[in-house]
Amino acid sequence: MRQDSDLIGSMEIPDDLYYGIHTMRALPVGDVSSVKLNHYPEIIKTMAKIKKACAKANEQIHALDAKAAAAIVQAAEEMEQGKFNDQIFVDMYNGGGAIAINMVVNEIIANRANEILTGHKGYDKVHPNTHVNMCQSTNDVVPSAMKIVSYEAAKGLISAVKELEKALEKKAAEFKGKIKLGRTCLNDALPMTFEQEFSGYQKGIERQRVRLEKALEDWLSLTLGGTAIGTGVGTMPGYTEKLYEILKQDVNPLIRQEANLFDGMQNADSYLYLSGIVKCLAVVLSKICYDLKLMGSGPFAGFGELILPTVQAGSSIMPGKVNPAVPELMVQIAQQICGNDTTITMAVEKGELELNIADQILLKTLLDSINLLRRGIPILIHHCINGLKVNEEKTKHDAERSTALVTSYSMLHGYKQALKLALESIEKNQTVKETAIKSGRLTEEEAEKLFDPLLLTDVNLLHDLIQKFKSQRDI
Repeated sequence: MRQDSDLIGSMEIPDDLYYGIHTMRALPVGDVSSVKLNHYPEIIKTMAKIKKACAKANEQIHALDAKAAAAIVQAAEEMEQGKFNDQIFVDMYNGGGAIAINMVVNEIIANRANEILTGHKGYDKVHPNTHVNMCQSTNDVVPSAMKIVSYEAAKGLISAVKELEKALEKKAAEFKGKIKLGRTCLNDALPMTFEQEFSGYQKGIERQRVRLEKALEDWLSLTLGGTAIGTGVGTMPGYTEKLYEILKQDVNPLIRQEANLFDGMQNADSYLYLSGIVKCLAVVLSKICYDLKLMGSGPFAGFGELILPTVQAGSSIMPGKVNPAVPELMVQIAQQICGNDTTITMAVEKGELELNIADQILLKTLLDSINLLRRGIPILIHHCINGLKVNEEKTKHDAERSTALVTSYSMLHGYKQALKLALESIEKNQTVKETAIKSGRLTEEEAEKLFDPLLLTDVNLLHDLIQKFKSQRDI
């Protein structure tokens, strides 16, 4: 056991633990969930990178002893590699403005640095606050780590979205010329092709990806150097400039300091903005997956237009039943992300004066949303999109029987005459083409051209045909 002390008093710490008294006190008053900091190793890794950069900066401005700095750097590098993750289990739900997150990192690095220098844990040579946290505050370190972590997570999501775009584009090309009946309000509408349907899906996803990319353009503006409330009190001369040089070199060249540190600390609206885009992506994806469910419903009493890949049995009691498991997965992901966005909205709105005290919830919730999509999108691609097939016999039959085909007839003879044709075909249980021929309205050759479902998927072809029928137009 070793002794550690703070403003409250002293405590014995087991020798096998690298964290200290602050973390010991934080653990029981924040143990409310199964979601701990080590559930997000990317946060720990980024915190370690920041501590390493700060130690280097402080050593280079001669504020920190070279040996202590080297030990801190080594300990931070070990933390980056995940060596201490099993001891970093403070709850992601904790009060105090994320101080538990900063201090567990400070204490572990300090104890390990002392171990490197002296052979034992303790703070003889390196103290968690005096040395590891030199020129820093929880209030500028944790928000800066949040920016870096969320940036990398969003970049990963963008990569996944690009793959989805490619899959949808490939599927659209595969479905070129394959006819289907369009639907509005779930009822029969004009014909279209599956290529057109999927091109719309691809464009909708592409738009969300572009929005994500634009949101990240100025994302890496950090509050490091602002310390507690943005004034920078507690930093040593030359520290901030040197720190950003190191961060640009070691972490990301796009990193820069916030133009207004007070704004950077008071306001967390950037996370609400990014969460909104992530929610847009999730909702657009959910709409697509609802469509896939509808078009794949059946196989005997549903739309039956698409054949979705079979990935698992659909019932424990009905043999042979198959469910659209993957599209339903994406719908559930979207529902969770909408809830997460509400949490982020509330956390941003409840910022108080000089600090938003909900940093850890903002980051946890945003990462959860991004990670759900990052993991869900590849499943959607490989276990659904890539294997989609068209039930061509069914879709061709439906398109040819649609009374919406009278739209081209309406362009020649007006709405009332087209309606009469449509109602007559329904009454006689015929296609509009059959009724038009049998009633003498059109010759068989004219009807074949005018009621070709593919004609109504291409407005230019339709215009050319209407020109040929111009002499018959009596509107």
